[in-house]
Amino acid sequence: MKHRVLFFDHDSDITGSTISLMYILQELRSRGMEIWVASPKSEENFAVFARFGCLRYDFSSFLINSLGLDLHSSSKFSGSRLSRGLRLLKNFGKLILGIIMSAKAIWVIKPDLVYINEYVLIQSAISAWFMRIPCVVHIRSLIISKENIFRHLFIQYCLGIFPSHIIAITQSEAAQLKSRYLNTTRISVVTEFVEQKKYPIESDVTSFYQEHPQLLRKRIILFMGGIWQLKGTFEFLKAATMVARKHKDAHFVIIGRIVNSGTENDIQYYNDCSALLNIDESHSYISVLGHRTDVDIFLSQCSILVAPNQLDHFSRPIIEAWNFYKPVISTNLPHAAEIIINRTNGILTPNNRTDELAEAICELLANEKLSREIGKAGFEYASENFNLKVNLQKIFTIIQNVNYFD
Repeated sequence: MKHRVLFFDHDSDITGSTISLMYILQELRSRGMEIWVASPKSEENFAVFARFGCLRYDFSSFLINSLGLDLHSSSKFSGSRLSRGLRLLKNFGKLILGIIMSAKAIWVIKPDLVYINEYVLIQSAISAWFMRIPCVVHIRSLIISKENIFRHLFIQYCLGIFPSHIIAITQSEAAQLKSRYLNTTRISVVTEFVEQKKYPIESDVTSFYQEHPQLLRKRIILFMGGIWQLKGTFEFLKAATMVARKHKDAHFVIIGRIVNSGTENDIQYYNDCSALLNIDESHSYISVLGHRTDVDIFLSQCSILVAPNQLDHFSRPIIEAWNFYKPVISTNLPHAAEIIINRTNGILTPNNRTDELAEAICELLANEKLSREIGKAGFEYASENFNLKVNLQKIFTIIQNVNYFD
């Protein structure tokens, strides 16, 4: 009998969680399962799943594209009392609409199991619970803090009651879930995973430099956070201006999501970054390339990956860079400190200290031996702790136990 699993995907873009989900879908398809993905992604973005034979269920509404609730640790309501009230009302609407749309998807697909890729779609777990379908929720980030008491208690209660099992990507994600509502035996920690990849062939490298001639014979400092406040774009740009004065052969590349709309803070941050890009002829040593599907070629050709995150979260680009023996520099936040041993498999710098970030970049550019040693240590750490086959087997075992698959 072919088992049918319905995944709920919250993100219309291609992000780190999309890449992780892609590996899970590929694994389950290889085991002969029928996979449906309820997703707001466009046909173009959904192609990352469709190539494995996954079936698409359109999970968007003419009223709103994404039904993800503002339950992430970065989701702080700001502005006037009226704007905060409107956002709360919008979230209530997404909650109700999400429950209805999830129930419809479950009714149409009739899955043996529901799998939710992130807790911001907790509405889907509520629907699965009422329809008596086993449900797994993957938790990839920190939930809203206790300062936001109503939303914090809401997500704690929902996670305690509705999922059959919860998978947390680190101990930090698991620890935040301790509450009187949740039996900890229903929580498993399964770390992220990365596929060991070969370096691109020579023709691909040639094509890369033909497309980006400004990078030829340059040492590439890669930042994969796009323009987004929680990723630390502004800090990266400030450090770049300092390093460029000393290292004329350095070129700073920004790839990833460009957040130029949304809240007032998002728009102001984009404008601040744009202003910084327009001074001192920074365009000559900085390239902003936006979303890319050919991330591996950038990782293989870069000299250093920089992750100056401003909000604590697991940074997938770090382990992706390690996969290519690349040294990484990260802000010293709890998630990074869990996996980076300072000056052994990476360098940790204090938050909001762009001068120390610039110094760390300069040190690695000036000391190739140290750079190689850190990159090699990172590769070894990733191979041992973020093993693709081992961790996918753990997830499959959880799915088996939840639904008693044969």
